[in-house]
Order: sequence, then structure tokens, then C-alpha cells
Amino acid sequence: MVELEGSESDLPSVRRAHRSGPTAPTLLAALSGGLALAATACGGKPGSGAVTVRDSADVRIVESPRSLVDRPSAWKVAPEPDVVIGATEGDSSDMLFGVSGAAQLDDGRILVVNGGTQELRFYDGRGRFLTSVGGEGDGPGEYRVPRLVAVTSGDTIVVSDLRSGRFTVLDGRGRHVRSATPARFVGLPVGRLSGGRFVTSLGSAGAGPDTPEGELPDTVRFLAVDARAGVLDTVAVTPGAPAYVWREGATVGFLRVPLTTDPSGAVAGDLVYVALTRAPEIRTYRADGRLVRIARVRGGLPHLKRSEFEAGIRRRIAAARDEEAAARLRRVYGRMSPPSTRPLFDRLVVDRLGDVWARRFVQEADDRPRRWTVFEGGKPLGSVDTPAGLQVEEIGENYVLGVVVGPLGTERVQRHRLVR
Repeated sequence: MVELEGSESDLPSVRRAHRSGPTAPTLLAALSGGLALAATACGGKPGSGAVTVRDSADVRIVESPRSLVDRPSAWKVAPEPDVVIGATEGDSSDMLFGVSGAAQLDDGRILVVNGGTQELRFYDGRGRFLTSVGGEGDGPGEYRVPRLVAVTSGDTIVVSDLRSGRFTVLDGRGRHVRSATPARFVGLPVGRLSGGRFVTSLGSAGAGPDTPEGELPDTVRFLAVDARAGVLDTVAVTPGAPAYVWREGATVGFLRVPLTTDPSGAVAGDLVYVALTRAPEIRTYRADGRLVRIARVRGGLPHLKRSEFEAGIRRRIAAARDEEAAARLRRVYGRMSPPSTRPLFDRLVVDRLGDVWARRFVQEADDRPRRWTVFEGGKPLGSVDTPAGLQVEEIGENYVLGVVVGPLGTERVQRHRLVR
């Protein structure tokens, strides 16, 4: 196997921007008023209010106090969008359903993967429909359950089909370039590495007819994958969210333990970032599995009160489809042991400048804005809020692109201005 080299600056060239060059008004704003950087102290006392950096066995360990992770930054995401794609009625090209990816291309066009029609749709920079490609099927450029994996240098588009496991590469106009399907299932796509490989995540939990009722621990592996050859390397192995196996006669089912989540991953260049859920850490790996950095938040994970756990159970029971299902939930949840802590982060996104955005875990999705902590080189730059209901798909130099689901299930892709 080819030895992989690179650093955090090894992002595709079209995605990289020079921080010191005033290439856009947002960079000027960042230079004049922008984000207050956390104080850094090498070898400082672990209990101090500063970031400490040390090396251990070729791994850089960056430890930060919770106060710096929580501190609001000067960065702002506009509460109202400047582009909205998607309508509740009208022409079918204006209506979205099952959006499974969105990205802004280098020329300002916006790509939307509309899973409801198995299409890739292209819009101009103002959100006006241009064209669509794809559709339902098994031929080249056709999909069953498409999901956007990445848009890389030269607007190369990579889409996976979750049903067939096939990876498809298209050019910036949506024209089919090539497809490949691994010989066996390699997990769910996380992102694309340089050189055409991919990172996927694969859980190991499973149950059979003889599995006893009770909590079933899960392990999640992050894998470096070639679309033809299959798995090349195991990048990381981390604990996943526990499930509970329940039995009623011959019926076996699973329930996720409330207020837990699987680790999140993100890819940039040849680096893979993993946010752990059993420790307040974001780990950075090379694609060959070498751990190169741990960004750790001092103070441990947030404590989970039993009352919070019970409140989460009550909400789930109240949402049951009928009384039979509610009775099953009451029985199964009543046998679970509540976790003592809850995760700190539940999602990672690497923006186009190479900063890592980590979304704070919340007990239940609601209508409040979501808070993210931004890290540069493992050091927290501060926190940023994104608008309520916005499922972030991409963060650019001066925008945040995401999906909003309305009360009737209608979907919109929205772009919000980001001022750094």
C-alpha cells in the first residue's frame, strides 16, 4: 500500500483559502473584528484556564477548559437565509423530498441530492432551478438510495447508493465518469480521502434468535475503503451507542438507549476526525490508522441526571403509535440502566478553510438554535450558533448550507451568510 503523507493543510486546492489574504469581505471582517483566539500555554497546569499542548508517543494532545469550548465567538450565522430552494407546491423541480446532501460548487451553483426522486439537481447561485440528472434505476448515473459523499477539487461529485453500495463519480455538470461497487458491504460513507479512497463507518452490534434480552454494546469501526478492492485499513475503532435487545415470543427487536449516540466522523484531505461519545475528545487520524492528535476537553463528560433520562423516556412513550407499542416501550425502558453521562459532541463538519466544527449534543431535537464549537489545530476558537431546524450539510468560507424540514414534512435547502 502506498504510504500516506499530509497535514491539515492538505485539503483539495480549490477548497483551501489563505487566512491572511483579504480575498473576500468576510475575511476582512475576520481580521478586523473576528474571533477571539483561546490563550495557548505549552506545558501549563492541566487545571488552569488555558489550552495546554504536549506530545506523547508522537501524538499531540491538546487539552482545553470547558470555559473556552463554551465561550461564544464573534462569528455569526445570519438567522435568515439569503437563498431558499424548495417549495410546498408548484412545479416538481421546485419541490424537495428526502434531501440527502447539498453543496455549493466553485462557480456558485448549488447541488442538491433529492432522494425522493433519486436525482441530482443543480440550481444557480440565487436558487433557481437549472437541470437535473440521474433517476431511479441500476444503470450508470442511476440510483436507488443516493447520498452525497463529497464534492472535491474541480467540482468532482461523489455519490453513494446506500442500497447497492455502489460509488459513482460525476463531473461538475453531473455527467457520469465512473462507478464501482465493493465486493461486500463496507459500511456507511463518511467522506472521501485524497487519491480516490473513501472512509466509511461500520457498527458491529447484532443479535440472533438466541440472543438474550438485555443491553447490547456496539463497536464502530471507521474504515479506509477502495471502491473496487474494499477495505484497505481500519482507521479507528470506537465504542458506539448501546442498544437494548427485547424479546416477545419469537419476535426480537432493538431500542437505542436514550440520550446516547454513535461517534461522528469527518474527512479532509488524508485526515479523519472522530468525535468520541464516551470521552470528551476529538481524535485525528491518518488514513492508515495512525493517531496524530487528541483534542480533549477537561472536566469529563456532562453528567446525566436520572430525571433527564426519565423525561426522555416519557417523550418517547408519548410518541408511540398505539397503546400496544407504548406498553412495550414502558416495559423495555423500565429495564434499562440509565447512562451516567451524556456525549459532549454528536456531529463533525470540516469547513472549507479546514476548521473542525463540533456540534454540541442536546437531549432532544427542538426549535432552538444548535451550538457548535470550532477547533483549529485542536484548539477551540469559540462557539457559533446555527439557525433552529437547520441540518447543516456544508460550511463554506462565508456561508452555511443546510436542510430545513417544515411542519408538514416539506423540505427546503437554505444558505445562510457566515461572518467570520
